Amino acid sequence: ARIRGLEGGISTHTLKNSFQYLLLAIDNPKLLLTHEEKLNNPRLVKLIEEFNFQRDHSKLEALRDIIEKYPDSKIVVWNSHPSVADELAVALKEYYPIVLNGETPIPKGMDGDEFKESVVKHFQESKKNRILIAGLQVLNTAVTIVESNVQIIYDCNFNFVEYSQALKRIHRIGQKRNVYTYAIVI
Repeated sequence: ARIRGLEGGISTHTLKNSFQYLLLAIDNPKLLLTHEEKLNNPRLVKLIEEFNFQRDHSKLEALRDIIEKYPDSKIVVWNSHPSVADELAVALKEYYPIVLNGETPIPKGMDGDEFKESVVKHFQESKKNRILIAGLQVLNTAVTIVESNVQIIYDCNFNFVEYSQALKRIHRIGQKRNVYTYAIVI
């Protein structure tokens, strides 16, 4: 009732069934505009449409602070939604980020696993690419990224297995440095 009174109508049923999606919208409010049940408050729709990730996102400053704290480290930034990964790639362009998520096109002649391995290998060997923006659902198993010792969870999904497996990609046999894990909540 409070949501309806303040900013428009989201039914209780929709709220319960869309809770995970609504939490993802914290990191990209424009996801709300593509949701099956359209928002019925023009003022709220206008505010969402005016949201500029690069200018308005509260987590970007914290993300940049963490990256700056480790100037000699390769860093994995974990995220859940491809639209957030795309925005992060723009925000972090000076670090030449590599993006790998469920919407990253796989080159012809490669299967998903081969492509994933080639992206990880390129990230590990590259002197230029310091940041890997990795989808939790895509890069959570079967890879070792010990060249990185810093990982940042920018946004996460609600699958504990995917989340916990992803965090082990840089903390594996062969890692010779201390591993630092950050979760940016707000």
